[in-house]
Amino acid sequence: MVDILTLVNYITVTVYGVALTFAFVNLPNDKRQWPQCSIVTVVLLLINFLVYKVSGTEFLIKAYPLVIHLPLLLVLLYAFRKTWSVSLLVIFTAYILCIPRKWFGSLANLVWTGSPEAYYGAQILVTPVLFYLAKRYLAPRLRQVEYEPAHVSKLLVIIPGVFYVGSYLLTVYSKGLYDNQAAVGGLGTIVVLFTIFTSVNLLNQLQAKQKNDLKETLFQVQRTQLQRQLNFLEQGKEQMTIYRHDMRHHFNIIDAYLQDNDLDAAHSYINNLQGSLDATKIVRYSQNNPLNLILSAWQTRAQAAGIKVSYKIRMDILQGLDETELFLLLDNALENAINGAKECSQGERMLSLRLENKADKLLIEIKNSCLPGVAFANGLPIGNKPGHGQGVHSIISLVKKHQGIYSFGCEEGIFTLRVRI
Repeated sequence: MVDILTLVNYITVTVYGVALTFAFVNLPNDKRQWPQCSIVTVVLLLINFLVYKVSGTEFLIKAYPLVIHLPLLLVLLYAFRKTWSVSLLVIFTAYILCIPRKWFGSLANLVWTGSPEAYYGAQILVTPVLFYLAKRYLAPRLRQVEYEPAHVSKLLVIIPGVFYVGSYLLTVYSKGLYDNQAAVGGLGTIVVLFTIFTSVNLLNQLQAKQKNDLKETLFQVQRTQLQRQLNFLEQGKEQMTIYRHDMRHHFNIIDAYLQDNDLDAAHSYINNLQGSLDATKIVRYSQNNPLNLILSAWQTRAQAAGIKVSYKIRMDILQGLDETELFLLLDNALENAINGAKECSQGERMLSLRLENKADKLLIEIKNSCLPGVAFANGLPIGNKPGHGQGVHSIISLVKKHQGIYSFGCEEGIFTLRVRI
């Protein structure tokens, strides 16, 4: 009975490890790959059987990396075109996840003292559960590594690789882990050191990526700002061409009112003409011309949507962040505010902006009307529309970069964003 359980357990752990390795790289993901993965698994089992018949159990255990892991690595590299770092990462991770099976076997062995049937039986029974958990919760995260830059997978493979090598050296090819406490401490120290090294490097890589993403975003803002300025100039040029063409007609109409001594009509006509001219000019809110341009553009857009706009600008110089970052923050915040106000009924739509320097800090407060029941999670507004939340996260990233503070709130149909940098 024990021999049968041992054989079944060996087949189970081999299939479990191979299936996990494939699952971690999203294999098989179509009908064509199912037979390929099945054939690989069967061939690996046959190789194990042949080695066992020729050289015995002890040699098979020591040669396991050569008869299972090496062929599996070659299959991933050349049959499924995976990178070597990703291939090693999933193989090492699958190997490590085989160890919890032994924990359950040892626990069963303690309950049923000295029972090899309990030891192997528990490992066999717990395998499907462990496979489900690993495939359900770990595999989706490991699959994402394929889409990260190569240096990420190279860093991630270090820790499981050190554990893999140390495990075989101290438990399979020697008994150092069982007979020598210094070996246990040494292996633990090495793993911890490599964990720190990998974590620090990954953090540096993530910070560098965040900086590059921010630079790209700022570049897009600058391009959008330039395009907006060009649009204003183009609109002004077209409008002035029309006015110049129609100027003679305007003068004739005004002259006719004056000849009839109808001063009220002439005055009204002139006011209407002045209003049309004002629609093409950029309002001067501050000494910062690009800021005036952005605020004018958003005011025009908001008023076109029937939103009442009010600005309160008391800012002489920028504090805390540069000009481009301020424009990025305002672009995201005002766009969100206009989108929120547009959901309200006509006549209830409003948007206000307060921008001022105070105690060497830049204070930004944006309020807009909104529908009741805005949902929040961890203090941040959430929604189910496509792309929702990108502007919020962009704002938060900028504020955190400069160690500022922010808050989002909604009370009595008014949504409020406050930023202090």
